[in-house]
Amino acid sequence: LSLGVLMFDIVRRRSYDERRVLIDSARILDSPFDDSLICLSGAELELLRNVCLYLRRQDTFVASYFAQHYLTPDAEDWDSLLAVVAGLEEKLMGCAEIETLIDQIKGYAAAIAFDSQILRQQGTRIDANDYDGETSGGGAHEYVTFTEVPEGYIQIVTGVEGHCTSKAFGPLTLEWHDGTAWRRIWRVNDCLVNLPYWWEGEKTLKAGDQLRLDFGGTDNGNTIRGVIFAYLVEQA
Repeated sequence: LSLGVLMFDIVRRRSYDERRVLIDSARILDSPFDDSLICLSGAELELLRNVCLYLRRQDTFVASYFAQHYLTPDAEDWDSLLAVVAGLEEKLMGCAEIETLIDQIKGYAAAIAFDSQILRQQGTRIDANDYDGETSGGGAHEYVTFTEVPEGYIQIVTGVEGHCTSKAFGPLTLEWHDGTAWRRIWRVNDCLVNLPYWWEGEKTLKAGDQLRLDFGGTDNGNTIRGVIFAYLVEQA
């Protein structure tokens, strides 16, 4: 048995060569890094595809280091490493699923840009209907109420953002007044300090309607901020 192990080690034994870049096989088989999504240029892809030729050489990987030599991975680990290399080569040839998703995202972005362009042509965009100041009372409710929609217009709201730069608070509630009562649209129960919380959607308000942000759990003198992003569209 000892002779068999010795012969097997001789087969795996390699001499150090300063021209050879060695990779610790353990760091590949049990990587310390999480999975990630990256973007590469065409030139970078070409470099990695050529590097894969070296990754298919068993001499590139080290299982054990010794003073005058090192051992390459055993048969089981080498099969696992080849599977990792094959997966990398496949990804470097392009991922049809991701490319399809990117095309869909581009389509959505184009549609959003087109809608925004139409709205700009129809009416006036409101970028700065915001409030940035201190709370007066604090406690259960502190409101930032946005401008009422004027007569002869509708308002198309695409986003609302709110945060407190003084302390953690909550809940943060977005509400809509339809002329009779305040109605909840969105709520975040626990909010971190100085972290913007963003509602994104599409809400159409008629003349006389209003939106407000309800900041719960704030203290007197806390700095809060509320911003609305919307379009005013004149009615014929």
